[in-house]
Amino acid sequence: GLVFICEGLIDGLTLLSKGHSVVVIPGARTWKPEWASFLEDRDVVSCLDGDLAGDSGTRDINDSLQFVHSFSIAKLPDRKDINDLAKEDCLDAFLAPILAAA
Repeated sequence: GLVFICEGLIDGLTLLSKGHSVVVIPGARTWKPEWASFLEDRDVVSCLDGDLAGDSGTRDINDSLQFVHSFSIAKLPDRKDINDLAKEDCLDAFLAPILAAA
């Protein structure tokens, strides 16, 4: 199944409230490569915050996910996170193409 990786507990709770599976990391640069084993054979989407740290953290995640079924990046708008999109009532529209591709 599809698993989102997001940055921060609030973003994780927001995705969970929409019924999605999620892995929450406490900050953009806190990913540990050994965590990748928990995602083996899953479809993984990184949706870290839309900033330089989020971009860098996504690269860290990508470098360790050789055993996942697929990996994609949901590029958030600049200086936005999942919860920002939810507060602006545009999270569903943001997620729709990702879910359709899964």
